[in-house]
Amino acid sequence: MLKVQVVVPTFNHAEFIAKTLDSILMQRTTHRFEILVHDDASTDGTQDIIKEYAARHRNKFKCIFQKENQFQQGKRIASLVWPHYKAKYIAYLDGDDLWTNPDKLQTQVDFMDAHPRCMISQTYSEFFDSKTGETIEKFPPPNRRDECTFFEDLAPGNYLLSSAVMHRRSALPKLPPDFNENGFGDYAKFALIARTGWIGLIPIEATRYRVHENNMWFRKPFEERLKKTQMVQKYVAKNAPRPFDELWNLASTNSHIPHALRLACGAERMRRIEIDEALDNVQIPLSQLGQKFGIL
Repeated sequence: MLKVQVVVPTFNHAEFIAKTLDSILMQRTTHRFEILVHDDASTDGTQDIIKEYAARHRNKFKCIFQKENQFQQGKRIASLVWPHYKAKYIAYLDGDDLWTNPDKLQTQVDFMDAHPRCMISQTYSEFFDSKTGETIEKFPPPNRRDECTFFEDLAPGNYLLSSAVMHRRSALPKLPPDFNENGFGDYAKFALIARTGWIGLIPIEATRYRVHENNMWFRKPFEERLKKTQMVQKYVAKNAPRPFDELWNLASTNSHIPHALRLACGAERMRRIEIDEALDNVQIPLSQLGQKFGIL
């Protein structure tokens, strides 16, 4: 099985895409990886640059070139590329972002190989001004830097940066049919993946998120971002196991969490920690452990 696919979504990234692809190609790994590029009908020459790279590295690239913009038609890019996933691990790098550490991929693979119940891992990132190159802020924020967090920790808001993430394909073999209805694709996707395991933070600086005038998310008004976040919280609640469904519903309205619900979520969290410790200690197959604890 192919070990890793690096998914690169692009749209009018001609100014940045070469540096993005170079930062992937510089990765030092002991395994083969594939670069899966999805271009959403760019009009600025992005596709020509991608084709040049693909021609030079024929065994590295798989390219999907749309003739019409799919995002503008209400389609999530994730739903379009998901059927092309075939590797054990899926990593992401947006077409205007960068990896700065040549061992980023290998470090995440080694970490996730060593922790079979880690469904998602991410590295430290920094947001930087595209014009000046100056660092704007570090990510995740200081209050979200625990090395191990869980599905329910995402309920108040997303703290996973797509370009820093790697996840197991087996954690979400296919997207729900109503996935396109949610308001914030990455947030929903990562929450669904995290349901059956935990989220790891690897303390290495490895990713740079480019802030510029055409950023799809950061150019939106705060009120719109809040509305889309709440849409995702309600969506995830419909797909969450008990008692976390109620927790996500309350998060969507920023409501008080009753003491009884905190206790129920805490008990379920402890059960999952016990499962993680058992698997890490004895390294039995995930399928066997899932049957034993009734989680798969």
